[in-house]
Amino acid sequence: MHKFLSILKITALTILVGFSVLFFSYHLAYAKKVIPGVRVAGIVLGNKNQAEVRSVLEARFSDRASQPVKLAAGEKVFEFSFEDLGIVYNLDRTIAKAFGVGRSGNLLTDLGTEVRAWFKGVSVEPVLAVEREKLDGALLGIAEELDDPPAEAGFAIDPPEAGGGLKIVEAKSGRVVNQEKLEEKILNSLQTFSTTTVKIPLEDVVPEIAAADLETVQPQVEKLLANPIKLTYQKRIWTPAKEELLTFIKFQKEDSTACPPTLERSDCGRVKIEPDESKLASYITKIAAQVNREPKGDLFKLEGERVVEFRLALDGLELDEPETLKLLSDTLLSSKETVELPVEVSQPLRSANEYGIKQLLGQGVSNFAGSSQGRINNIKTASAKLRGILVAPGETFAFNKSLGEVSAATGYDVAWIIKEGRTVLGTGGGVCQVSTTVFRVAFNSGLEILSRTAHAYRVHYYEPPVGFDATVYEPSPDLIFKNDTGNYILIWSTVDVPNVTLTFSIYGTSDGRWAKMIGPFVSNETPPPAPLYQEDPNLPKGTTQQIDWAAWGANAVLKREVYRDGKILHNDTFVSHFKPWQAVFLVGTRE
Repeated sequence: MHKFLSILKITALTILVGFSVLFFSYHLAYAKKVIPGVRVAGIVLGNKNQAEVRSVLEARFSDRASQPVKLAAGEKVFEFSFEDLGIVYNLDRTIAKAFGVGRSGNLLTDLGTEVRAWFKGVSVEPVLAVEREKLDGALLGIAEELDDPPAEAGFAIDPPEAGGGLKIVEAKSGRVVNQEKLEEKILNSLQTFSTTTVKIPLEDVVPEIAAADLETVQPQVEKLLANPIKLTYQKRIWTPAKEELLTFIKFQKEDSTACPPTLERSDCGRVKIEPDESKLASYITKIAAQVNREPKGDLFKLEGERVVEFRLALDGLELDEPETLKLLSDTLLSSKETVELPVEVSQPLRSANEYGIKQLLGQGVSNFAGSSQGRINNIKTASAKLRGILVAPGETFAFNKSLGEVSAATGYDVAWIIKEGRTVLGTGGGVCQVSTTVFRVAFNSGLEILSRTAHAYRVHYYEPPVGFDATVYEPSPDLIFKNDTGNYILIWSTVDVPNVTLTFSIYGTSDGRWAKMIGPFVSNETPPPAPLYQEDPNLPKGTTQQIDWAAWGANAVLKREVYRDGKILHNDTFVSHFKPWQAVFLVGTRE
């Protein structure tokens, strides 16, 4: 018995020593290599060192990345490059991941992994680096093209010839791209190196509110339209049209699965009407543009550049938009028909001589020779809106806010404007003549300029010099500057129609600052393209009408140094990139 135990011990020891030798020999052999059985992208990497793994995977990744990623929905196929999707294979992390198999530091875990890799193999997914903004943008573009969103049931108003009554519009089912699933499928396809086209997951969406659900609330909607709410301020009244009133409400279906025991089952899952605060806020913003105004002063008497007498002409007005939204939300569906607008009146100072409007701080001038009558009218209208504005010390002047709404209702004519990179007819053409001149007076007065945007192309009204212009459009771009003089400033405008000049002046109390213009430095001038001739059936045959004018492209850099007490107060660089612009002619084809 003793002899048998001795033999058993010797055998166990021999096995243990043999296993230990085998274990350490195995790890010594693969200390700088991938353990056997490890695969990445279908390639066996076992027994390869760092350089070999890098060479193999680099070629494999490069080959796949050179092929397009195809996504399909029915017959519609989208093709993207890896660059389009913002996706790259992370070679270093993938190599580290392959070498990490069987090297977790836990002896038993690593032993199990090594045995599994030896007999069955272990597949390691490549690591992808994703530029989230690009991938989301690509998926959003697909969704925008393929989505057929559902439409909830709603209300509409029949045309007058059909009686102008309220009607219920049927709901419509839709189908949308599941972007989350699509992203998952794309990444899986790239990690498994699948070259097949990825099927875009589309999901049917059933609208929550059907036509039958709205029958119970139709009397409330009819009451809203029959007694529309009115917004008033002093003698002005705003009454939304019926079609607009319908946009102010939305419908919410109550959860029928969460009915309290005390509620009749017939009342569960009903539709209720709620104010749509986002639509109300947009409407209120339009009203604010008509109500708001900056405090305005009047130059009562001037002697040269010195203000002898100044008086406060108009208090400032500002609609409290959050409070208006609350009032309108609370009263929209009530029996109350009138809401008095909460308008704040700003009266900074009551004594005119406390404003410090004493002298001219700077002027800006532009020429509008060759402007149409409509454009001249718009220049006069916009300039008058800004004439007399007072800007408190430390406050900013924002051109769009101060100007207010630009429309036919506020006195503007149709004239040529630059919109979305094109010259088109639009209400308010010529307003940029005003913003350009205001930019110049802020520049010359040495004020801190916070925002300025150049035009898309060079406009002859604003030259010379090149790059001394500022374009505006609601809501952006905007022209914004700050009154950093320590005293009130007064903005004043003068339109000299006979001499076709517009002048803006800024008055206040001088703190000794002065501005120096450096440049402009013009480079990369490029000629305009050949003229474009477009047929127009609205013009008589044989008639040609020019609607756009050629302009050279250029880069312009304009610098400004503002000094006070021998030190630089502001050091600005205004850069303009002007595209070359072609002349456009309409050629009549009407017989």
